[in-house]
Amino acid sequence: MTSRRFALVAPSLSSALTSRYAFLSDVHSKGLRILCIAPESVDHTQSVQDMARLSTIGGEFRLISYETPGIRYLNSYRVQNTLKSILSEWRPDCMLGYGAEALCHAAVAGKRAKVPRVISLCNDLPDFLKPIVDDRGKPTRNQFRRALSLSDRIIFHNGDHQRLVRDQGLMGPDANSSVVAGRGVDVETQDALPLPDLSKGLVFLMAARSEAVRGVYDYVQAAQRVSAHARSAKFLMLGMSGRDEVDVASLGFSGEQFEVLDEKTDLRAALGRAHVYVYPSHSEGMPPSVLEALAAGRPVITSDTPGCRDTIDETVNGYLAPRGDIGALTIAMDAILKRPDLIPAMARASRLKAERRFDIRDVNQALCKVLDL
Repeated sequence: MTSRRFALVAPSLSSALTSRYAFLSDVHSKGLRILCIAPESVDHTQSVQDMARLSTIGGEFRLISYETPGIRYLNSYRVQNTLKSILSEWRPDCMLGYGAEALCHAAVAGKRAKVPRVISLCNDLPDFLKPIVDDRGKPTRNQFRRALSLSDRIIFHNGDHQRLVRDQGLMGPDANSSVVAGRGVDVETQDALPLPDLSKGLVFLMAARSEAVRGVYDYVQAAQRVSAHARSAKFLMLGMSGRDEVDVASLGFSGEQFEVLDEKTDLRAALGRAHVYVYPSHSEGMPPSVLEALAAGRPVITSDTPGCRDTIDETVNGYLAPRGDIGALTIAMDAILKRPDLIPAMARASRLKAERRFDIRDVNQALCKVLDL
């Protein structure tokens, strides 16, 4: 009997293995062959590690580039032709594309290759729907709408994005869509971390790609305001390379109370040094770093935006601040500073929320059910 086949079209191989390795492992355990189609990492060492990790679940890899010379229309045509050829040769029973650019190419190519089930995962909004992000035209509104119209099923990470995309006319009222709560977090192998000693002051942490849309400016400004009257508090920033390349130090995030961590620092290690996790993002599907903070048992301050708000029970395990409201973010940080005695209870509530709502086993089971795998 021929094994069923599943193809994943991703923004990069590293992204696929970072965010979806546990899911792909589950798919492999069900007896399916796996194909990942994506660009390689520009880092050769990372590419070698990615290929080795993919091989542990018997996965195959096909290289594709979403950037080819020429005007945008011809670029899309070339990419989709390449994808169609790969899919026609490999013949998956089901394929999943995620990331706005990747899914737009994947849906078109999948239909042209006559893949039986073409699924699109909207893990975040495309740029033209994001606040404070210039419309870079990748994809355009029409390309995104067409991709969703060609999809047999559309998956979102939160109900707010599902409603927004429908209200914007980007998918029809009868489109087959579902909500799966992010990529989940492994609460079985990752215990809650002990809270650091408070005697030397409360420590806040933010970890994000260095992009304005992730709320980096917001955190830096709020930290500066809080530090002016909370001299014992400390503020950590774990910044990873992003397309906007915000230079945190140049914004004044330097001095005795501020520390920029090496971007290779493990997030869990950074969470072990902090009492509170702060993530004032302007746009998310379901923020993975917040899920990691919940599992680590950390109170969270995040933005009252789609995806982010789903992680917080107000005043129970953290606080919400309106998007871009530096004053409200400062007040939320001050609220924890004023009642540090509540941190242990809030930490337990965060851990419990991770276990009940975002256990990776439950999330992957839900995703496999939606994909009919």
